[in-house]
Amino acid sequence: MGKRNKYYKAPILNLVYERQPISRIGIGRITGIRLATITEVVRELIAKGLVREKGKKERRKGAGRKEALLEIVQEGRFFIGCELLPSKIDCLILNFKGKIVGKKSAEIRYNEDSLSILSDITSLVLSLIKETKIPKTRIYGLGFVDPGIIDVEKGIAVFSSIMPNWRDVPVKKYLEKKLGFSVFLINTSQAKVLAEHLFGRGKGINNLIFVEYGEGISCGIISEGKVIGGYTEIAGEMGHFTFPERREKCRCGKKGCLEAIAGIPAIEKKVRQLRKEKDISIEGIVSAFEKGDPVACKIMDEASSFLSIAVANVIKLLNPELVVLDRNFLRLGEKFLSIFLSGIRSHLLYGEAVRFDISNIGNDQASLGGAALTLQHFLKQGV
Repeated sequence: MGKRNKYYKAPILNLVYERQPISRIGIGRITGIRLATITEVVRELIAKGLVREKGKKERRKGAGRKEALLEIVQEGRFFIGCELLPSKIDCLILNFKGKIVGKKSAEIRYNEDSLSILSDITSLVLSLIKETKIPKTRIYGLGFVDPGIIDVEKGIAVFSSIMPNWRDVPVKKYLEKKLGFSVFLINTSQAKVLAEHLFGRGKGINNLIFVEYGEGISCGIISEGKVIGGYTEIAGEMGHFTFPERREKCRCGKKGCLEAIAGIPAIEKKVRQLRKEKDISIEGIVSAFEKGDPVACKIMDEASSFLSIAVANVIKLLNPELVVLDRNFLRLGEKFLSIFLSGIRSHLLYGEAVRFDISNIGNDQASLGGAALTLQHFLKQGV
């Protein structure tokens, strides 16, 4: 294939992926690429096992031969997503049509040394590949989802506030050497918003944010169809918005962070202190809040107030079409959600017609986003 035709491989493969089933003539209508070039590129994609013909359809004018339709071969390539958490590693494999074909987890200790964690990740990935019986030659790469600050270009996990020994770790170099395929890094909130964009509530929406809520608080950003990481890949650290009038100490070392005011652990801690009880969970607090308990109402109303200010400020800055909320928000109950969403809207400007929804992706969201990142790299490369 000539150099000129190689240039067209990525756009043609992407179009088949996005519009399947589609004919060669349909590709030509959309792209303006010559039919002879499309035919040659498609021939190579078929030879590589990435694309196949799927039936035929009548031409629009009803004359001449039927148009052969093209679709992606779901077993053509496979993509791995792996999420690192303080207590475990989650791993899954996607086929070329975005379907999960296998997943597996392994427990770790949050304070393990980095080499042990890398070894655990390697063992888990190889075990999953063996269980699914996928030929290693069909695996394009792995998207590694890191819980902290990363250097994407160097492939290094720089820092994590929740894993003390996970610092300056050469993740990409180590895993590529052990696994034999490409490794790409992405942080948790970016992975989750990418999963929403490709597979969830945000599918087909090019401007959205995903609000992650639980142990920490952050937001993943999609702007004009692209994940926004910023200069050092830490865009979206909403949990560390600071409120100077507040003195709660955050795990980052600063005071007055949103996370330390309104995160689930912060809510539980405050109610324990006020009631002088040890055995209190967020579920119990929500139940008391919905029954009008004064202590629970004080803490939950306060959390809602600060969360709504933070989310409204992000909306005013980015002007998204859709805000997808983490499923953990459901743990706070309908009463909280109603107050929280009303609070956000009260802070917005006239004309900001943003929509809100709850994620419909389960616990695999981050690892799904990691695999999706790898899929995107493959489609961009077009081989």
